[in-house]
Amino acid sequence: MRHFFCFIEQAGLSADGISDSTFFEFLNTVSATNKGSMDYILIAIKLISNFPKAQRKISIKTDFSRLRLKYPSQRLISPYSADEIKKVLSVVDNTSDIGKRDTAILMLAFNTGLRAIDITRLCLGDIDWLSGEIHIVQSKTKRPLSLPLHASVMNAVADYILEARPKSTSKEIFIRTLSPYKSLNGANSLDGVI
Repeated sequence: MRHFFCFIEQAGLSADGISDSTFFEFLNTVSATNKGSMDYILIAIKLISNFPKAQRKISIKTDFSRLRLKYPSQRLISPYSADEIKKVLSVVDNTSDIGKRDTAILMLAFNTGLRAIDITRLCLGDIDWLSGEIHIVQSKTKRPLSLPLHASVMNAVADYILEARPKSTSKEIFIRTLSPYKSLNGANSLDGVI
């Protein structure tokens, strides 16, 4: 925030002179020297731009709250080989409703590395189908997490939702296959799937 206020002070701007282009110029300027802390800068921009808009002090048209930092991909060592994953998935009966659900759960686990509790609490609104990403707040750490989803995982989840998920008012994606159709009971419910 201090960087932004120093930037507008050096530009000789008053609060009335701040516009969308001011924020974009600032982001362009700081991105060259602050690559390692751009996530903090984006958070500050979101907060700074929301306050004057809420107070109707200045006219900002851009919704800076939609800015997302694209984190560099990190190489994780997979605990299972591609062949082992293929073998696990091959024993699931994909023709049944339970099999479609279990396939989607297993593929999510293998592809994202999400904790079991986060998979059971995954809600319909947590998947951004257009960008192919999942956005959650982790149960253990309470930190937001965004992960890319492989097309095959998205297809498996969509297949379950569209063809096998019982009609339910539950906001969670994965629900029981027997009535009452409610969310799975925490991480322990995945023991049976595995």
